[in-house]
Amino acid sequence: MVKNRKTAPAAQKSAEMPKTEPGLNLKQDLKASLNNPDYSDVTFTCKDGEKMYASRLLLAIRSEMLRNLLRESSSNKVSLPEITSVQFAVVLEYCYTEETPSLTFENAVEVFMAAEFFILRRLQEIVVDYVKVNLADFASAGRMLSKAVETLERTMLFLLADINAAKDSPTTSFDLFKSVVDWAFEIVGKTSEDEDRKNLLAFLNNPHDRREKVTPSDYGISSKAIEDIGKVIMPVVKNIPFGAMCLHQLAAIVDIMTFIPDNILCAAFREHVEFDVFKCVAAFQKTRFTWNVASDSPYASYLQLSEKKSIVTNTHYYNRDNYYGYGGGGYNIYNGYDSYGDGIPTCLQIISDSALPTAELIEWGIIVHTIGNNSSTQSLFSIGLAGSDGAHGVALGQWGITGTGYATGAGMITHNISSLEGATITFRANMTSRACTFLVNGIDQNVVWKDLPQLVYPSASLPDGASCEFV
Repeated sequence: MVKNRKTAPAAQKSAEMPKTEPGLNLKQDLKASLNNPDYSDVTFTCKDGEKMYASRLLLAIRSEMLRNLLRESSSNKVSLPEITSVQFAVVLEYCYTEETPSLTFENAVEVFMAAEFFILRRLQEIVVDYVKVNLADFASAGRMLSKAVETLERTMLFLLADINAAKDSPTTSFDLFKSVVDWAFEIVGKTSEDEDRKNLLAFLNNPHDRREKVTPSDYGISSKAIEDIGKVIMPVVKNIPFGAMCLHQLAAIVDIMTFIPDNILCAAFREHVEFDVFKCVAAFQKTRFTWNVASDSPYASYLQLSEKKSIVTNTHYYNRDNYYGYGGGGYNIYNGYDSYGDGIPTCLQIISDSALPTAELIEWGIIVHTIGNNSSTQSLFSIGLAGSDGAHGVALGQWGITGTGYATGAGMITHNISSLEGATITFRANMTSRACTFLVNGIDQNVVWKDLPQLVYPSASLPDGASCEFV
């Protein structure tokens, strides 16, 4: 939503005299003289015919552009054929008091243009900050985008690229691009029921589901539609943050959006080359770990290992159908433990026999055979990394991928992927940079765990019946 929106007032014709005694408050005295003919010696006629009043001396001090404009005028009347009274009202407020009460979300683009015209850099910054605070959804972005495109005001367009920095905004760069595409269809007169529009947006909604190269016709999108929206999008395309998109999103754009210049997309792909974190796949040393069941663990008997210790299965199982525990029905789970009577944790946690090396590029894989035999506990399944203090302070599950597809780091949900059951997870760690990423069935999830501790182990958290295998 757009917050704290003000209604744009009509150009101020006169100012009230200050309620305080003159001479006690400079800002109040200046406000009293703002657009007041009694305290002005120059009259400006704006584009919309409105007359605005000001002090030549004050404006000359505040703006080099205004100073030159006043010098060129041989009278006390100046015409502003390119500036409306709404724009100039905010310019005067800024010049007199450095406040902008008439600035609104609706006039922000025009005010920014006026600030640029009068070379008022600080006013431009004020407008930018105002928009960042108040821009928080696609609808408001679309309205501002329309105004910006009409005037080709590229600096304001950059704000759209920063929409995800707006307060309370969930927008990603790819979501922003999709909203621009949807807006472009609106501009060319295509309704929400138009087949090209529906098919293209449906295609962009699932960039991770495709591995092969496609063409617009493969998805029922006409080349004419791509050409039409391309003409609308091109004036703003340089301000869309393609570099913040994942490789699958970029590949979808490359296949369909043929109007986007190659140099822009090449630059976006290059941003994914992180020389100090992850190098090419061939540089990673493939390693096969084995699981370690601590012999002194009271639950060791429930963690069954294969002969080569590559497969681990939680064999604990309780017949819940025949048990009625606390609360009168079924069983209860709390704090990672079940309460159906045998005292065995709902999830058993395990780490590898050895930690990751401290300064190498390393790759390992885990096949998820099953995430558990009970649907109510499958969300507790996770595989990933566990940090350790080198003694008994292992914090299992600190960086993990859950059975329901959430990638977590330091307890924070950072990404959502498909369910893991039956999947192969490939982990790649740069232990010099203390960072790790992962792929699901060969698809890079564009999630990076950073600032890993010196001692870190591959790990798993297994509910009843869950099983996974190092490969």
